[in-house]
Amino acid sequence: MSFFERTSKIDFLTKIENRYMFTAKLEQLFGKELFYLFLLDLNHFKKINDVYGHDIGDLALKLFAEKLYELYPDCCYRLGGDEFAILIPSHSAFNPEFASRELKKTIAGIRVELPNKEIIFFSTSIGYMRSDHASSEEKLYRLADKALYADKQT
Repeated sequence: MSFFERTSKIDFLTKIENRYMFTAKLEQLFGKELFYLFLLDLNHFKKINDVYGHDIGDLALKLFAEKLYELYPDCCYRLGGDEFAILIPSHSAFNPEFASRELKKTIAGIRVELPNKEIIFFSTSIGYMRSDHASSEEKLYRLADKALYADKQT
């Protein structure tokens, strides 16, 4: 029974919590605490899969998730595909712009050397929004997603 409970909450590939757990945590926090919702994706993920194969794509997702977890343990989630989220408590010392830059720098530090000695580098796009800027969980998600899309265009 514990196996089924765990597999329903943890993403099999990346070993971080999944969309179900993200939704549950978002509902638990919204309206009760101030927090930031960060949405991230792995830039050019389809190209990684198409050019290097799904095994390298899977490795990219695993490494991406590991870095997120190193920075924000127990706050990060794989939503699906190359989409991830982080729910970060808001407090006076937290600077979301700095956090976003640090996340990008950390992801840019991931390198995978292929058998032919080619090295692949990764990057991420990030959108974030503080919970008090939205009237619902859905609106918060849409605003963070819009910010993610804007970051992807830069």
